[in-house]
Parts: sequence; structure tokens; C-alpha cells
Amino acid sequence: GMPLALNAGDALHIYMWQAVFAGPPAARLEFLQMIHRTAEGQHMDLAWVQHQRWNLSSADYLQMVQLKTAHYTVVSPLRLGMVAAHLEPNPQFLEAGLALGAAFQIRDDVLNLIGDVEKYGKEIGGDLLEGKRTLITCHYLEQAPHAQQTRFLEVMNQPRANKLESDIAEILADIRSSGAIEAAMEVATQQTKIGLDSLEQALKNAPERGTVHKILELMNSLATRVA
Repeated sequence: GMPLALNAGDALHIYMWQAVFAGPPAARLEFLQMIHRTAEGQHMDLAWVQHQRWNLSSADYLQMVQLKTAHYTVVSPLRLGMVAAHLEPNPQFLEAGLALGAAFQIRDDVLNLIGDVEKYGKEIGGDLLEGKRTLITCHYLEQAPHAQQTRFLEVMNQPRANKLESDIAEILADIRSSGAIEAAMEVATQQTKIGLDSLEQALKNAPERGTVHKILELMNSLATRVA
């Protein structure tokens, strides 16, 4: 049941900290930096919503997700693996992780609009209900007709409780027909290639080639997921 599961989760969280702090000092520093970067990116994301800011560029979005998502999803896990092995993390892990983390988040944003709800596991259109800023909305607002931009901002700047299902469906249809989703997917594909190329280069001298292959496969799956 839920009470026992929550308590077990709390305990496992403490064991995670125990494992990190029992390791090399560099592991503690890496872990704390990961938390700082993630919180910084989350602050940017939430502040944009709170202040109803929509005049954002693609670069703004990428900076936010590289902080909010990439460090804890890819960058720090790669670096912590080497730290745990008492090795100096490869500098290319940063470039690889930022690109792969961004690709993962962009695809998650896409799935939130066009995914299969049974496979995706979250409500379709939830990001619109929450007023989330995504690469898709950046592209959409850059080229949408003035009337559509006005309508979009009128709906998006309302609290979630005031947004009608029909309004979200209308905006979602406009976004889907605008080409913004395809434009975002193209960026995700580019980021995936950059990340995988950089990661492969970073691991080129690793002795366990079978493990390297598995890591690259895992990262490709993460960045190109379809559900």
C-alpha cells in the first residue's frame, strides 16, 4: 500500500545519500553541484510561469532544460560513475550530457502533445494546462498569425482551473498544424547526434567495449524514446 511504499522510498533516499557520502569527496561535490544546477533550472521554469513570460527564444529554453534536466539525467550520472571508480571524469561528458539531456526533454515535451496516453503515462496536453514553456511553444509563437498568438496567450495566462478543455483542444490543434512540433523534433535529433558523437569520443579508450556499447545504446534510447 501507499503508506508502506512512501516510507520505503524515504529510507532508500537516505541510503542513496549514505552511498554518496561514503564515496570519494569528489562524489559529494558532484552530487551537490547536480542539485544546485537542477534547482536553478527549475527556478527558471517556474519563474517564467509565475511572471507570465512568453517572449522566450530557443536558446532560453535550451539553457533552462540543460540545467533542469540534463545534469541529473545524464551529466552527473556519467561523471559519478567515473568518480566512483576513482577516475577523473572525462570533460566531454559535460557536452555529451547537456545535448542528450536536452534531446530527452524536448521529446518528452513532444510526447506530452502527441503521445499515446497509455504508453506515455501522463495526461496529453498537461504542459498546456500548466502553462509550461517548451521549445514547441517557442517555435509556435515565433511564426503563428497574430490572432492565434493573442488567443494562445489569453488562454495560457489563465490559472489551470480556468482553462476549458475546448480551449486547450483548439490551441493543441493550432500547434499541431503549425509545424512547431516537427521543428522541435529536428532540434532533438541534432542534439542527440551531438551528444552521442561526443560520448562515443569520450569512451573511445575504455577497455570494456561491450559495456561502452550498452551505454551508447541506453543513451540513444533515452534521447530518441517514442513513449
